[in-house]
Amino acid sequence: IFPYFESYVTTYIERDVRNVEDLKNISDFSRFVRICSSLTAQEINSSHLGREVGITPQTASRWLDLLKLSFQWFELDPYFGNTIKRISGKRKGYMSDTGLICYLQRIASPKALMASPIFGAIFETFCVNSIIKTISTFDVKPILYHWRTAGGAEVDVVMEYEGKLFPIEIKAKTNLSGHDTRGISAFFETYPSKADIGVIIYAGDRIYKVKDNIWAVPWNA
Repeated sequence: IFPYFESYVTTYIERDVRNVEDLKNISDFSRFVRICSSLTAQEINSSHLGREVGITPQTASRWLDLLKLSFQWFELDPYFGNTIKRISGKRKGYMSDTGLICYLQRIASPKALMASPIFGAIFETFCVNSIIKTISTFDVKPILYHWRTAGGAEVDVVMEYEGKLFPIEIKAKTNLSGHDTRGISAFFETYPSKADIGVIIYAGDRIYKVKDNIWAVPWNA
């Protein structure tokens, strides 16, 4: 697979290098990767990324593909299901390495990380990567999605497994409240027959029931 991968990536790079309009110099790509790191755990818009760097949306899409091929970036598709509600159709993107995010964002210490405006996004990215590592050991791997309605209700991760849906919220906080269950509760109301246990992964240190069928689970459990 590696010779094929090397050939595929080389084709991408050579094509972009030949196209002066797409890639004026390597700093464009470096800035692109840095912007992607700041947008981890968000819905991705190639046009927006292109405008930020000064490249076309098509080039932004190809560069995202290059990051995915090199295992630096991955995306969750939106979950639709059978519902008449308007659901967001954008994919949610994540960096694969939170250490690389910190490096690109010039975060050099735990104190700086806690003060960073994207601390919550980095925490979510770490947890989603941990989920992916865990399910990679399953014989039959679950499918992961994200969910958001036009009205603003959202769930960070929806795990589809054995015909059931498991909504998972991720909160970078040590104490949870009923307010933190709103997204999962909205998901339960939308998919009452398929939704199963809901989980909130948080920065606390104990497992407990937050509300009805929603459980709090520490990030390092």
